[in-house]
Amino acid sequence: MATKNVDPRRDIWGALIAESEETKTELGGNDSHFLFIGGMKSGKSSLQNAFFNRTDEPRPTLALSYQSCNIHAQEQEKTLQFWELGSGMKLEQILNSIITPEIQKNFYVFICFNLNSFSSISDAIEWLPVILRRFKSGIGACFLVATHYDEFEEKDPSEKAKIINGFFSLCYQYGSGLITFSPKDDFLISRFKSLVKSFVI
Repeated sequence: MATKNVDPRRDIWGALIAESEETKTELGGNDSHFLFIGGMKSGKSSLQNAFFNRTDEPRPTLALSYQSCNIHAQEQEKTLQFWELGSGMKLEQILNSIITPEIQKNFYVFICFNLNSFSSISDAIEWLPVILRRFKSGIGACFLVATHYDEFEEKDPSEKAKIINGFFSLCYQYGSGLITFSPKDDFLISRFKSLVKSFVI
């Protein structure tokens, strides 16, 4: 005996299910996501610790770490999700498990590197085009983060100018931003916190 197609909206449960399918959004789709990548000892964890006002020594990230918090902005409670990818380009595929086309516009990417380490700088330069290709349909923003700035400040002024100008040129080429950071500099910590909060607002 053939079954008759029934309009789900004529059934109370069918109507509720149909309505929920029309209005559902992906989990975390309206949250702000912050992704930290870079080589070993590039300052990824220290940057997040500064935002959370932690002073403990960060442990190495083996693959992917996660933490979140809520802040009040414009009379609303906003959820911030922080993701940190461990060192190594081979781990890029892990991002497939957290980034989807529906929510990638809410991702803000920080590519961290130690200003005083050539290998760390090289890792960041390698990561930049990879990340921008992955997010070619658009993200919130992408930044190169030059960490260990307190040590860099001791270098010769002319040498510092050449290095920073080189990074500005690289950022201009790829359409990214450049910020400096040191957990020992209160001004740089405050500036980073304000930057994160401005994205949420």
